[in-house]
Amino acid sequence: MIARLREYGYLDDERFAQSYASLRIQQRPIGRHRLQRDLAQKKIDKKTVDEALDQIFEQNPEEDLIDRAIAKRI
Repeated sequence: MIARLREYGYLDDERFAQSYASLRIQQRPIGRHRLQRDLAQKKIDKKTVDEALDQIFEQNPEEDLIDRAIAKRI
């Protein structure tokens, strides 16, 4: 059972953290601290979270997300 979960990538915390963060900021602009807290609640270790968020926010700078959020409100 565990081997099959690994095979499907369900036990890959790095992949999960990246996918989760990417999806959240695509759905609605959200800040780094909020994502850190959400992933910590899901028991993802801090190093993995930081690495995933570094990659996500390199591709999607927070300034752009803020601009997107403001544009939605106006």
